[in-house]
Amino acid sequence: MPLEFSVAVEQWVQAAKARSDLAFQAIALDAVNHVKSLTPVNTGYLRANWTIVRNNDPIPLPGRVPRPEEVIKHIRAGDRILIVNPVVYARRIEFGFVGQDSLGRNFDQPGRGMAQQTMAAMPEIARRAVQRVMADQGQGGGTG
Repeated sequence: MPLEFSVAVEQWVQAAKARSDLAFQAIALDAVNHVKSLTPVNTGYLRANWTIVRNNDPIPLPGRVPRPEEVIKHIRAGDRILIVNPVVYARRIEFGFVGQDSLGRNFDQPGRGMAQQTMAAMPEIARRAVQRVMADQGQGGGTG
């Protein structure tokens, strides 16, 4: 009997770890999709370059970013992730720009705040993602 209990506890622990990983992956995917949805589109290049960097992986070059879904497959609960956009002008779109650029053009461009809005929405993004994972796993997850 003690051996059976030990095996049951180990199985429960493994299942809980798997659910934690799935929840973390769902939160990451929903967050990157949220920031993408807020990104203005002219050519689509800026929106297409949002990705996720895991732990201490290097930030990729613009145009060579891995698809977020590919990175997410490898993340686990407890990993440190960054949602990044390595495009040179991403910072100007996020925070705005007032002044003259290197070509002598004058700008008074307000920021769009895609990443800032996503950070502000993270509690709700996380709540919905966890709720969805729990429902998919047959664990309920409703709010009470």
